Amino acid sequence: MKKFIDYIVYSYISQVMVGKLQLTIIDSENHGNSIESFYDVKNKLPDIFGGQFYTESDSVSDKLRALNNKVENILQNKLGTKYNSIFDCAEQDADYEMNVELVVLYDFPYGLSDSDMSILKNLLQVG
Repeated sequence: MKKFIDYIVYSYISQVMVGKLQLTIIDSENHGNSIESFYDVKNKLPDIFGGQFYTESDSVSDKLRALNNKVENILQNKLGTKYNSIFDCAEQDADYEMNVELVVLYDFPYGLSDSDMSILKNLLQVG
């Protein structure tokens, strides 16, 4: 299964323009042992990974909260009732640059708190 996930992530990286991609990799259960295939890529393209992998519960929770805040900010301050989706916004508003963030959770749901799960649920519903 790990090789399959790695394949999906590498395929995704190859399809999205590097400047438009943010990749969040969470491996809180195995503390980075599931993601060794990404270490070289992170060193070569640190901006894609935001400079780090998320392996400790505090950093995972902080990252999920930051993602949730980002989505809420876009919903409240950018989309409002003017656009049906972020894609409509990007198409109609020349000043808006849409970036793509892929969140990869290894060993889901292990290593995630109830609060983390609540945030993920919200992100899946609105983000």
